[in-house]
Amino acid sequence: AIDPQTRCVVLVSWMANPCSLGDLLDRLESLANQRAAMLSLMQTTIRNTTPTMSGRSILNHRQPGV
Repeated sequence: AIDPQTRCVVLVSWMANPCSLGDLLDRLESLANQRAAMLSLMQTTIRNTTPTMSGRSILNHRQPGV
């Protein structure tokens, strides 16, 4: 989903109530893995499309959630 205030991508997950602690932890682990994959893809994409002198991309804006 897109957060309308920050205009950032956010991961959203719906769980039926009540849910067990194990289900909640599994879902949190899944969201963390998805976030890591998205950040890795973003880093690779920026690195491959943005030429820089040092070989690293420099983001001049604060990146919420990173």
